[in-house]
Amino acid sequence: MTEASDGSTPPGDGKPQKGNSNPNGGPDNRNNRRRNRHPRNTNRSNRYEGKCEPIKRSVYDVTAGTNSTDLFANTTKAIAEYIATEYDDAGEYRNGLVELSLPTLTKPEDVDVSDTLNFEIWKLDMRDFRDKSKKRVKNNAKAFALILGQCSRAVRDRVEASSEWNDINDESDVIGLLKLICQSIFTGATTRKKGQSLADAELAFYGFRQGDRMTNSEFLATLLISMSDPKRYGQLAADLENEHTRGTDGYPTNVTTAYDMLVNYKSPNTPKFQPQDSGMAFYIEAGSHGGRGRGDRGGRSNAGRGRGGG
Repeated sequence: MTEASDGSTPPGDGKPQKGNSNPNGGPDNRNNRRRNRHPRNTNRSNRYEGKCEPIKRSVYDVTAGTNSTDLFANTTKAIAEYIATEYDDAGEYRNGLVELSLPTLTKPEDVDVSDTLNFEIWKLDMRDFRDKSKKRVKNNAKAFALILGQCSRAVRDRVEASSEWNDINDESDVIGLLKLICQSIFTGATTRKKGQSLADAELAFYGFRQGDRMTNSEFLATLLISMSDPKRYGQLAADLENEHTRGTDGYPTNVTTAYDMLVNYKSPNTPKFQPQDSGMAFYIEAGSHGGRGRGDRGGRSNAGRGRGGG
């Protein structure tokens, strides 16, 4: 071993010291890295998680950037499948919640007691009806609590602000609750002032952006429907949106189809023709001045003339 002039061992003698795997005598960075090995990204998402652990990712939320239609449909489907699987005698909820309609339980009609055979059948049907009714009440109460637990605070506040909330809550009306949730997600609230609705609609329109999977034709077609006169075509837009939430995509895929849809649409509140002051017009062109028909002659041109007028 070569020693330094002062008798000490040089640091670069090639022998690691005890507890130190670095031949240069420095700190063992590999051990430090091993001890401090953690995932690089430890920040968890702030996205709301539901209270039911198996479906905690399936929630009703109004986080910016989420697709309201897909969110409601996918969350409802996940909850419905979970209830049908985990709850006793709850198979009807798998389709019922998605379609927002549970099968109606019909009480058997009374029969003549003297008819022994029919009376015995009636007793069996009545027993079955009572049994199903009890199970429905029990499952509704459990499903109601489960669905509420999958609602974010923002959605729950909107739902509880509804004038229908107290009745729905008292009866554990699962379908009524889902309808309130749907309304709160799509419209932004369950009780709305007209001015606020218009302002929110305008902000939503200006915030509408073409998605990665949306073609230019689909984007322009959707834009044309959105820009149409709400008085004449508001019901059409609402029908398209409601059909989409039920799984039927009726939106036009190009501008031509969207235009034909608007031109041929017949609003249930619009008469086929509208009478004018003079004669009748079967349509009113956009941008017409004062709504004057062909028979409206000389009205304003003679205004203000006296007897001696030239």
